Amino acid sequence: MPRDHYEVLGVGRDATADEVKKAYRRLARDLHPDANPGDPEAEGRFKEATAAYEALSDPERRARYDRFGHDGATSSIAGDPFGGLGDLFALPDHLAEIDSTPKEAADAMVDVILRGLVR
Repeated sequence: MPRDHYEVLGVGRDATADEVKKAYRRLARDLHPDANPGDPEAEGRFKEATAAYEALSDPERRARYDRFGHDGATSSIAGDPFGGLGDLFALPDHLAEIDSTPKEAADAMVDVILRGLVR
């Protein structure tokens, strides 16, 4: 299980946005891969600090994290009820490259669908 974001950044749960930012910048400077070439542990801690900052620097994500923990900070349920579904009306990849009018593209899609039904 991932460590608590507040613990990673070394701030309390009542830390202001400015305190969170300062803590992250300090860690990022010390742990950045360019400052620690070839140190996989520092790189891992840098990524952990970056993830913690991303969750705590956004007020909505921070509120979800405070309420639901790690699952709430990354969940799209609160922000987008259709998260993960993608664009339902996007053309399939093999039709997306067709340079045509919308009617011609729709006709091409119907042809593909009908060919699939006839098989």
